[in-house]
Amino acid sequence: MKQTAGNTVNWVSTDTGYSLAIENGKIICANAKGAQLKSIPKQVRDSEDYEKMKNLQDFLELHKLDCMSSVTKWMLGTVPLSLKVISGVFPDPYWREILTNALIFRTKNGEINASDGGFLRGWDDKKGLGFVDMDGESVWMKDGNIVIPHPVLIPDIDEWRALGAEMEFTQAFDQLFREIHVKAPEVKPDDDSLETWSGGEFNTLMQVMSLCSQKGYRVKAGHAVCSIIENGRNVEARFYIGDDSPDYYTSTGDLSWNDETGETLKFADVGPVAWSEGVLMAATIYSRRNVDEGGEDE
Repeated sequence: MKQTAGNTVNWVSTDTGYSLAIENGKIICANAKGAQLKSIPKQVRDSEDYEKMKNLQDFLELHKLDCMSSVTKWMLGTVPLSLKVISGVFPDPYWREILTNALIFRTKNGEINASDGGFLRGWDDKKGLGFVDMDGESVWMKDGNIVIPHPVLIPDIDEWRALGAEMEFTQAFDQLFREIHVKAPEVKPDDDSLETWSGGEFNTLMQVMSLCSQKGYRVKAGHAVCSIIENGRNVEARFYIGDDSPDYYTSTGDLSWNDETGETLKFADVGPVAWSEGVLMAATIYSRRNVDEGGEDE
C-alpha cells in the first residue's frame, strides 16, 4: 500500500487500482481517476489492502474511545494537568478534537482559579495554551497546571454555558452542559442513603444491565456503580438495581456512596462531584422504568 496526498484526506493506493482512505471514521474509496465512489467495490472489500485499512479503522476508533475516556476521567477527578501534557497530545487529531472547547482553569495547590481560564482553543509551541475567557478575549498561558473541572465545581456555570452557546463552541465530551445535582438544604448530614429513586420497575434485570452498559456504569453485587476520585479519594456511588436472574423482574432501591474500603459514607462526607454523579446515575436509570400512559409506574 502506497500513500498518496489528497486535498482533504490521505489516500492509500491499492493493488486493485483503487485508493482507500479513512474520513470521519469511515473507509472511503476512489477510482483510478481520483473520483470518490459512493460505495466500495466488492473486489476492493475482498482485498488484503482493505483488510489492513479496516484494522487501522478499528485501531483509530479504539484510540478515540481511549482519548475520550481519559479526558472524562480527568474531569471527574479534577486532575491537575501540566501544560506539557497538553502540548504532548494536542498534535494528535483525536486528542485535539476532544480537548478543543473544553472549559479549563488554572490550578495551584489544588485550588481552581475560576478567574483564570476559559474555553481551550489551541496550542502554540511559542505562545502555549490558548483559550477564550469570560470576556470573549483570546488569552495564552505559557506555564503552570490546569484542570478540566466537573461543571458542579465551576462558579457561574450558567454564564459559561451562555457564552459557549453564543460563540457556538461545541464539545466532543459531556462537560459544559452535563446535568449537575447539588445537595438540597433538607439533606441530613448523618444520613447515608437516598430512597428518591426506589421502586422503579423493570420487566427484567437484563434491561437495567444493558442500560448501565450503554451509559458506562459498572454492575456489581446487584448495584449500578460509578467511580469518582475526589480530593484524592476513591468513591463509589452505588444504586441498587436487583440481584436475581437477569431474566426476572426487578425494581430499584437505595442510592448510597462507599469509600475505597467499602464503608458507606455519611452524606456530610460525600463531595460535590461524587454526589452529582451518583444522583445523575440513579435518575438516569430510574427515568427508563416502566411507565403507564398516565405517567405513573406500572
